[in-house]
Amino acid sequence: MKSDLIPLVLAISLIASVFAGAKYLDSASRERDPSVYMIVQDPSEGGFHPREIRVKLGQPIRLKLSTEDVTHGFLLPEFNVQSDPITPGKLVTVEFVADKEGTFPFYCNVHYNVHYDEDHSPMSGEIIVAP
Repeated sequence: MKSDLIPLVLAISLIASVFAGAKYLDSASRERDPSVYMIVQDPSEGGFHPREIRVKLGQPIRLKLSTEDVTHGFLLPEFNVQSDPITPGKLVTVEFVADKEGTFPFYCNVHYNVHYDEDHSPMSGEIIVAP
């Protein structure tokens, strides 16, 4: 009976090790490449994805923004960051250093519809900088 458990215990240990290693490699690679990929969509489709980004104080940040619907913008006033227009099919990159601790809002600064009557609040998010 004990000998039947040995392969099961080994298999579980192997799976746990793989997941632990993958998590370690993911955090290590994030420190080497500070890129965060963001998708920007119409407010009815949810706006920014992700809407919350957590980073370490002093970390360089590279946001790669893309959209497939209409032209959007990205503004992070507290870090004096503003993107070029984010147009369908193009990748726009903004870079800065998270040198202030706190929670900082970002938002889309392009209202693309002259007759805009849709709630634009999903077109926002926050960057949380912690030690």
